Amino acid sequence: MTDEAKPLRIEPVTEMTEEIAELLYVSPEVTKAYGTRGTAPSGPNLYAMMAHNPALLRIFKPLSSFFGTQGLLPARDREIAILRIAWLNQLPFVWGEHVRLGHAIGMETEEIERITQGADIPGWNEHEAAILRAVDELRESADISDGNWSVLARSWNEGQLVELPILVGQYQTLGYVQNVLRYPLWEGNPGMAAR
Repeated sequence: MTDEAKPLRIEPVTEMTEEIAELLYVSPEVTKAYGTRGTAPSGPNLYAMMAHNPALLRIFKPLSSFFGTQGLLPARDREIAILRIAWLNQLPFVWGEHVRLGHAIGMETEEIERITQGADIPGWNEHEAAILRAVDELRESADISDGNWSVLARSWNEGQLVELPILVGQYQTLGYVQNVLRYPLWEGNPGMAAR
């Protein structure tokens, strides 16, 4: 998917039933973690687009919000994984937003550039390289090798280990939805050009 704007494939739901209004509510915890950019009136609300399928949105939205508000992975590890899957799948929205979030937690431009090159270039510690390799393996074979699992298990507990494949799958899915619906980049999000 290119970063150029294309017409939306599905318009946001505009009839605000009580159910839809409840589904579109953004909690203070989510606003604190992600800001108000996703609910600003400057563009379509992705969840309002997904509200054409309320039952699915009711399940999808809490999981999307979970990782930034309640997830167990350290923020840096989480952002490395999300950025890697966004880069591998060329997900402009996810990439651009998570470059911004990566910078907010102290990641440097040079580190973000290295994520595009993968685990085998100098600069990663053993744990970070294992995260990058695990994301690559999940995408390629839907599994994580014993070697990478062992490295991750030295630093993470079982809850964190379980979270990684779900995190990667959720952000891959989110990016697919955004790409397919042609959800526009938010103002200030340069898509795949972000560093």
